Amino acid sequence: MTLTFLLRDLLRSDIDSPALLGEIDLRAPRKCGRVKGVLAVLFARTTQVLHAPLLTMIREYDALTEVRPELDIFHGSRAQYGDLMMEALELLYAR
Repeated sequence: MTLTFLLRDLLRSDIDSPALLGEIDLRAPRKCGRVKGVLAVLFARTTQVLHAPLLTMIREYDALTEVRPELDIFHGSRAQYGDLMMEALELLYAR
């Protein structure tokens, strides 16, 4: 939960870190179909990169948006995001 808040703050410029922001690969979905995940996890040849904190944040956010598509990291207040994220976590782990 903390990691997705950190990712949200980073993407909304509440945390100013151009180096970290440059590491995130954002995708814009096409009009004709929904691309799985708004944030991309790049291919890694080792598991060391796979478990890096930034990639963990991205994978966690993508998993939450699969169960709760209206979870929007770019708009709304931090409190609204937290409420939606809690609902998404409940749905995700209720499976």
